[in-house]
Amino acid sequence: MFGIAPEKLCKLVPPGTQIGRITESCAAASGLPAGLPLLVTGSDKGCETLGMGVLEEDMAALSFGTCATVEISTRKYFEPIPFFPAYPAVAAGLYNGEIHFPRGYWMLRWFIDSFAQKEAQEAALLGCSPEELLDLRLRDIPAGCDGLMLLPQWAPSPSTPNAMGAMIGFHDSHTRFHMYRAIIEGLNFGLMDGLRRMERRSGQKIRSLRLSGGGSASDEICRITADMFGLSVERIQTAEATALGAAICAFVSRGVYGSYREAVAAMVHVRDRFVPDESRHGLYEQLYREVFTRYSATLSPLHRRLRRLLKL
Repeated sequence: MFGIAPEKLCKLVPPGTQIGRITESCAAASGLPAGLPLLVTGSDKGCETLGMGVLEEDMAALSFGTCATVEISTRKYFEPIPFFPAYPAVAAGLYNGEIHFPRGYWMLRWFIDSFAQKEAQEAALLGCSPEELLDLRLRDIPAGCDGLMLLPQWAPSPSTPNAMGAMIGFHDSHTRFHMYRAIIEGLNFGLMDGLRRMERRSGQKIRSLRLSGGGSASDEICRITADMFGLSVERIQTAEATALGAAICAFVSRGVYGSYREAVAAMVHVRDRFVPDESRHGLYEQLYREVFTRYSATLSPLHRRLRRLLKL
């Protein structure tokens, strides 16, 4: 496609292949034992999906990291967005369909840096994170943020080159804490939209969710997620599911476990489960169908003009 000579391309090998060993110089620099086998595993999100134990076709993996994603595992190849592929999964014979938002839970850090210096200072004195203090304020804001809604497309992508973020619905009773919750709800609306798109294109029906990433450490965010999706949300024993998925691949490839399902059963443990509140889910469903699904299409022409006029 790009005219690159084959001898200049990287050699591709299956996940779990040993490609070398830790050298003496690497051991001195890293603290890793010299001679330790070095294995390839998979992509970051592929390993994270495996690390959450999402191998079945009725499960989805939500990653609440800097880049927010929703991924599913499927035996059937399909394009989540036209001309954008499903990726080969770490486990042979599976693909991972993915929808992502590049400025995912980075937006919470942006909010703290811009609007929550008071909480950041208090957290430093208390020895906790600003997010922990802000979580307490989430409980004071009702579902739907009293009418405030966020469009989470804060960075353009190949499929949405004119994307810009937005908030609508401001009125005089809104506070910065409404904005904080609107960011979380807006990201979830975007992920809901992506998941439903993949369900339609793949023919799969998702019945449960697994969470990973820094945002999943918050009980309040997990509860909001369960209410919005209307599905049971499970949180495993660690937020570092990518590293766990890479370890699962290594143990399977070295023969410690006979299959990925056996390894997942032994190494992935559900720590918490959050069940949706049906009344709140009903409200979120109305907001999604009647407002959010029209949000991007309504603003996209204006964003295109803004980019052209301001040469953004």
